[in-house]
Amino acid sequence: MKLLTVLILLCTNLSAVENDWSLKGGLGVNFDTLYRENFSTNDFFGLSATTSIGYRFSDFAIAIASYGSIGRAKNIYIKVGDELEANADTNYWLINFILLPKYYTNINVLKKNQLYFSLGPGIAIQTFWPTSYTIIKGNLNDSDKITYETFGIYGTIGIEERTLFQEEHPAFFELLWGYNKAYKTNLVSVTDEKTIDIISTDSNSSNFNNFVLMLNVGISFF
Repeated sequence: MKLLTVLILLCTNLSAVENDWSLKGGLGVNFDTLYRENFSTNDFFGLSATTSIGYRFSDFAIAIASYGSIGRAKNIYIKVGDELEANADTNYWLINFILLPKYYTNINVLKKNQLYFSLGPGIAIQTFWPTSYTIIKGNLNDSDKITYETFGIYGTIGIEERTLFQEEHPAFFELLWGYNKAYKTNLVSVTDEKTIDIISTDSNSSNFNNFVLMLNVGISFF
């Protein structure tokens, strides 16, 4: 009788972990490479965070994910139309939103971790706050920011802990990669918390292409 009860509980919870909603979150590190129109590059590192909400079927899931990162970059080439060209050391932040169809394989890693893959489109906003700079053309004030609005393709490969109960908060570890291309660049003046002015906009932003790698570890909250 006890054995039958255990089997019923196992089967019930296995199906509950699948065919259900989940909210996940985690922290990590990121590596970014900027490709400029003159084919030179800039590399920089930062800290990242991720959150996603999705629905998992048996071997397939669909999720809306957001990845954010902050860091510092040196000697970044900045160009906004014909208004501004500069080289700058900057603080930066990145936030993106991605639609990620995810496939869970039958491959187990370290016995109880399931290997998965995902691939999907996304949009992102990357903002630079120059802290020191050399002007090539135009004007740049200490309160100015440069924002890049981008679209791109993202993918992940990761492992997720197999658990019998959702309340066990299964952990995951993943590598995310993404390639973004800017479709708009804005030069923004922030004079105070309530006053934000767009000084210039460039819709021909071929000078900004971004490749990003993120390593994240996290858990499922429910």
